[in-house]
Amino acid sequence: MRSRFPVAALLLLPTSLFALDWSAHGPNGGAVAQIAISPAAPQVVYAASGAGVLRSDDAGDTWRALGGSFNAVTQLAVDPTNADVVFATARQKIYKSIDGGATWRDVTDHLPFPLLPSALFIDPTNHSTIYLGSRCGPIGFKTAVPSLSSNPFAGAGVFKSIDGGTTWTAQKKGLDDRFFSLCVEELSLDPSTPGHLFASPVYTDGGYSESYDGAATWTRAAALVPGRVVADHPTLTLTRYGISSNGGYGSFLRSTDGGVTWSTVVTTGVPLTRFNDLTTDPETGRLFLATDIGVFRSGDSGTSWIDAGAPRVPTARVVVDRAAGYVFAANAFGVVRAAIPSGPWQQLTLGDPSTNVRSVVSDPHDPSTVYSLISDFQMNVTPFATHGRIFVSHDRGNSWQLLRERDDIGRASMAVDGIGDLYVEGSDGLWRYAAATGEWTQRTTPPALTQAADRRRAGYLYAFNNFFTPTFAVSSDGGQTWQKVTAPLPHGVVAVVVDPARPSTVYALGAEGIARSTDSGITWSMILPDNTPLLAIAPSNPLRHYRASYISVAGLPVVVLFRSDDAGVSWTPVHLPEQLSAALALVVDPVDAQSFWIVSGQGKIYHSADAGLTWPDATTPVPAFDLAIAADGSHLYAATKTSGVLDAPISHVRRRASGH
Repeated sequence: MRSRFPVAALLLLPTSLFALDWSAHGPNGGAVAQIAISPAAPQVVYAASGAGVLRSDDAGDTWRALGGSFNAVTQLAVDPTNADVVFATARQKIYKSIDGGATWRDVTDHLPFPLLPSALFIDPTNHSTIYLGSRCGPIGFKTAVPSLSSNPFAGAGVFKSIDGGTTWTAQKKGLDDRFFSLCVEELSLDPSTPGHLFASPVYTDGGYSESYDGAATWTRAAALVPGRVVADHPTLTLTRYGISSNGGYGSFLRSTDGGVTWSTVVTTGVPLTRFNDLTTDPETGRLFLATDIGVFRSGDSGTSWIDAGAPRVPTARVVVDRAAGYVFAANAFGVVRAAIPSGPWQQLTLGDPSTNVRSVVSDPHDPSTVYSLISDFQMNVTPFATHGRIFVSHDRGNSWQLLRERDDIGRASMAVDGIGDLYVEGSDGLWRYAAATGEWTQRTTPPALTQAADRRRAGYLYAFNNFFTPTFAVSSDGGQTWQKVTAPLPHGVVAVVVDPARPSTVYALGAEGIARSTDSGITWSMILPDNTPLLAIAPSNPLRHYRASYISVAGLPVVVLFRSDDAGVSWTPVHLPEQLSAALALVVDPVDAQSFWIVSGQGKIYHSADAGLTWPDATTPVPAFDLAIAADGSHLYAATKTSGVLDAPISHVRRRASGH
């Protein structure tokens, strides 16, 4: 029998009774943006992932997560003389470790803000000299108009340290007098002549740049330069190879005069795609090329290429470790390696938690089943911008199974209908996963992006987008056919909510307010003018609604929370524990209309067990993006940026009759 407590008694209960016991059991794995080794210890391999930095001491056989409270690592550089000295860029910071990653020190002092690292490397002949390239912030197309009243050029350019990262100086002479040249999208160094550097800008108006004096001065290059990477030949001292992907597609370049002049090579065997990394086998001179569609190799100085046999997925880095006997590649799957000269590629198990879990959705009938959608995008890492993975757990988040991995679902939407079928709308159209059979089938592409499904009826889907002219469409047959209807809100819809007791009643939310349909989305009427991105209806008491709306305070958005006890006819303000600038998710306990959770824009979770009267702290150990609750109210799931999906059992001690 469920325990009941009057509200007065509940207010006296200790906060610990309301605290949730969060745990993480996956999903694991994901994209790796960088791998790095040091000639001083060839068995040591570092990997940069969204979860942080990982290290292997046995050439990739086993891995461990390193120290440091940062994540979304995009660049790594290892001292060529000491494998325990390593630098990492994470978001807008640079960190240094001198103990193999056990501890890290922020070395961003003397660098501008906002820093947007595009490249980081150590001079191979002087390990105290480090170079950093940084992009521009958001700018208008072909304009220098500041975005959001910030200076897009503030943190851009080339920066150099000659004391191992303790201090940094800007190396902008010759870059800052040419439009956009300061926006360093690519930065490379000639490993045989380290004073010779190359840079590519965000737009080519100011031309490509090169420096012959260690970045002290820059001049406009005569033609395209290998801004992404320069690789030398092990025996031909004047031969250099390089790549650039400025503009979106790769160019392969070759120099036969020590990098003074470069010619673009017409290649065969590599489709039109972005080139991300290039390296040379130091014994054979064979070239390895990492691209957005896998790894290719060439034995004729880059004229012709063949598929190297690695997974055909976006690949950010490729490294030849001759001493260890392997070629490593960092890609959308993680890290793979192949034995030299031509062994099969092996997927390595890093044990890293998946990052950027964008959403979690529970099955409306099976309390044990929950789905998660993961985007492998990391800041400034273009190969993984659209790569995504979908996982399912059938044991309340204790274990996860990969359902789908594609390069076009990283920004997809995900919804579950009334019989538990999963719908995913990515750039390649709409797909349905039939829970009963485990089969994926492609559906008719809707005239809008699918965002919502009726959790009580099979096959009812609602799709919308706000590009140019707002569009809205309804399907009642699982996406086989669509009926395009007049958009509920003239300036676009941000969310759709279906009444759990009356599925024909649907709400559309947006900046203009809330619109309601009583005929399953065919016709609409405006019922509330407030800017409302979130609405939740209590399944156990459909008269109880909660909504999060925005008001403007001193020109800035502030979240205001309301409760309705008459299905939205009237609303009562609910006091939040602190002022929120944004709200990401709002869920109600399916068996207790008094209990609900809201996630702030910073990822903090707030919980009230008494319809908003009090707010015991229920925050997760890491910020959350989204929430889902099991159909029986037994578990809460949080989608996080760094730690996969967190799950927590919900205690029954606070359960009471719905609406009390």
